[in-house]
Amino acid sequence: MKGKKNFVAGAGVLAGAVVFAKVLGAAYRIPLANILGAEGMGLYQFVYPVFALLLTLSSGAVPSAVSITVSGYLTNGDRAGAKHAFDVILRLCLFIGIAGTAILLVLAYPVSLLQHEDAFIGYLTVAPAVLIVTLISAFRGWYFGHKDTVPSSISQITEGLVKLAVGLVLAEALLPYGKRFAVAGALFGVVASEAVTLLIMAIVFKVKDKEGFVRVRLRENKEVVRSVGKVIAPLILCGLILPASQFLDSVLVVNLLKVGGTGQEEATALYGVFSGVVTPLVNLPVMVCISLGVAVTPQMVEGRERRDVDFVMDKCTVSTKLTLLLGIPFLLVYLLLAERVVGFLFPSIGEEKLATATLLLRISAPGVLGLSIFQIYSAMFQGLGRARTPVRIMASCAGIKLLLELVLTPTIGIVGTAVGCAVGYTLSGVLIMIRFFTFVRKMENSLKNGSAIALCGVIMAFVVFMGERLATGPVGLLVVGAFSAFVYVSAVFTLRIFSREELAAMPFSERLLLLDDKLRK
Repeated sequence: MKGKKNFVAGAGVLAGAVVFAKVLGAAYRIPLANILGAEGMGLYQFVYPVFALLLTLSSGAVPSAVSITVSGYLTNGDRAGAKHAFDVILRLCLFIGIAGTAILLVLAYPVSLLQHEDAFIGYLTVAPAVLIVTLISAFRGWYFGHKDTVPSSISQITEGLVKLAVGLVLAEALLPYGKRFAVAGALFGVVASEAVTLLIMAIVFKVKDKEGFVRVRLRENKEVVRSVGKVIAPLILCGLILPASQFLDSVLVVNLLKVGGTGQEEATALYGVFSGVVTPLVNLPVMVCISLGVAVTPQMVEGRERRDVDFVMDKCTVSTKLTLLLGIPFLLVYLLLAERVVGFLFPSIGEEKLATATLLLRISAPGVLGLSIFQIYSAMFQGLGRARTPVRIMASCAGIKLLLELVLTPTIGIVGTAVGCAVGYTLSGVLIMIRFFTFVRKMENSLKNGSAIALCGVIMAFVVFMGERLATGPVGLLVVGAFSAFVYVSAVFTLRIFSREELAAMPFSERLLLLDDKLRK
C-alpha cells in the first residue's frame, strides 16, 4: 500500500507541476505568437525541432537511464553503488553536453540554409542550453530513481517562470530590429530558464546529499559506463524518433507545400500554425503522461527485480486509468471545441489562420490519445528491460507518418501533414498496448476500465456540446469547461473507475474518499 501511495502521490505531484508548467508555457506561447506573428513562429519552430533533436541525443534518455540504474542499486540495498554510478554519469553528461553544444554550433549555418537563413542566429542563441539541459537531466534521473519527484517538480515551475519573463521581454524589446532578433530573444529565454534550473538542482543536491559532488575518472570506471550505455542506447533510439521526425517536418513540410504551389511566405506561416499552435495543444496531455511514465519506470524496475507480475500489473492498471482519464477529455474537447479553444488561446491569429488551425486540431485530436498511451507503455517497457520494443513500434509508425506526409502534403496541403501525424501517433498507441499485454499475458480489467472511462468522456462531451451552443464569449467558455469537468469527475466516481485502495493512494486521499462515500450512498 505504501509503495502504491508513493507511486501515485509522486506521479500526482509531478503531473501537477507539468500541468502548471504547461499553463505557463501557454501563457508564454500565446503572447509570443502575438508578438512574432505566424511567420515569426515559423522561424521559432524551425529552430526548436533541431534543438529538441540534439537534446534527445545528448540528454533525452538520461533521466530514464539514471532512474533505472539508480533504482536497480537501491532495490538491492546498495546506496553507495547508486551514488558512485551517478557521479560517473554526471561526469559523462558533462562531456556529452559539451559535444552536443558544439555540434549545434557547427550545424547552425548549413541547417539554416535548408530551412530559412534567418534561423541561423536562433541556433547560435540556443546552443548553450544543450549542455545545461544534459546536466539537469542527470539530476532529475537521480531523484526519480529515489522516487522523489519534488525537486524536479519545483524546477519545472521555475523553468517556466523564467522562460516566460525573460523570453517575452527580450522578444518584445528586439522586435523593432527584425523578427529574427525577436526569435533569438525568445530562445535566449530558454537558455536563461535552463541555467536557473541547473543552479536549483545543484543546490538541492548539495543540501540533500551530504557527500556532495565526487570527482571521478571515466577511464577508471569503464564497467559503469558500459552498464549505463547498455541501458541508455535503446532509450536514446526511442526518444530520438519523434524529434527526428519533427526535424524532418521542419525541413520537408515547407518544401512540400511549395511543390504543391504555395509561396515561401505562406508555406512558412502554415507550418508556423501547425507547429506553433496545433502541436503544443496536442503535446499538453502527452507531456503529463511522460511525467507519469517517469514515475512508473522505477516501479517497473522494482517489479522486475522482485519478479512480481502482480506488482507490475497493479502499477500498469493505475497508470492506464490515469492516462485514459487525461487523454479522452482532451480528444473530445479538441474535436468539439477546436475553434473556440484556438480562438480563446490565440486571439490575434486572424480568421483565415483560425479556420486552418481549427481543422488541423480536429484532425490531430486522435493522436493525442495515441501518443499519450505510447508514452506510458513505453516507460513501462523500459523499466521491464524491454526498451527495444517501443523503438521498433515508433520507428514503424514514424515511417508511416512520413510516407503519408510525402504523398498528401503536396496534394492537399498542410492538412496532409496533420493526417500523417494523426495516423502515425494513433497507431503507435494501439500497437504498443497490444504488444504489452501480449508480453505480460495478463489483461486484468483493461477493456472494462477503458470502456467505463470512455463512457465518462461521452457524458462530458454531451455537456460540452450542449453548453457550447449556449455559451458566449471567453467567460461563457470557461463556465462550460468548469461545469463539464465537474460532470466528468462525478461520472468517474459514480462509475467507480478507481477502487477504494487506489483512491487512498492518491494525493488528497481523505477528500477523495469522502467524495466517493457521498456518491456511493
